[in-house]
Amino acid sequence: MNEEVMRVLKMVEEGKLSSEKASQLIEALNNGEKEDNNVTLCNVSDENYGNKMLKIQVDSHDGDEVKVNLPVNFISGVLKACGKFPMNIEGMEGIDSEMLIQSITAALDNKLMGEIVKVNSHDGDVVRIFIE
Repeated sequence: MNEEVMRVLKMVEEGKLSSEKASQLIEALNNGEKEDNNVTLCNVSDENYGNKMLKIQVDSHDGDEVKVNLPVNFISGVLKACGKFPMNIEGMEGIDSEMLIQSITAALDNKLMGEIVKVNSHDGDVVRIFIE
């Protein structure tokens, strides 16, 4: 079994990745692709990954636009020190913040790139969280 599939299975075993998402990633890997639904498994060095940014974009239904860029090293440090990251994002009231933090932590721990979360609210707000 190739190394990338083993990494995905290890993430499932550790509870860092759902079996559904793991299945999608493994299928993409088996098809010779490295990307599925904008999430990429990367083999980047710790140094290069630390230069990446966690980005939060909010586009509200009334035209307001918010873009927040946070260095991956900063987010990793806050999560390791506090175990959570304070987030109060309009349009994400129904989102399980604990699960969101776990998803972000898993993405950072496994050096994943791409979209982690995309929320389309009933009133037209769009919230995206991704790593680039």
